[in-house]
Amino acid sequence: MDSQAGVPSISGTAFRMYVESSGTGGQPGNIQTGLAVSNTSSAAATVTFDLTQMDGSPAGLPPVSMTLQPFGQTAKFWANYFQAFQVRSKEYFA
Repeated sequence: MDSQAGVPSISGTAFRMYVESSGTGGQPGNIQTGLAVSNTSSAAATVTFDLTQMDGSPAGLPPVSMTLQPFGQTAKFWANYFQAFQVRSKEYFA
């Protein structure tokens, strides 16, 4: 069973949010946080994701950056941004 949620859009240059990964993607009972980012500018923008533990300490993975084209967008499960992520059940801030 798939479930979805929506949130209002917010603008800014830095955000912090809770993300979680539990179970195996595509299997019943798994939990995967999705992230959607858009560029509302007419100029390209660099977006950087940096993962930290719940206590604010580094998660041990390097930040991931990408360029969004003018008025571009992307949406993925957060673990797809961090390809080296292998923990089966963990909670983080991104």
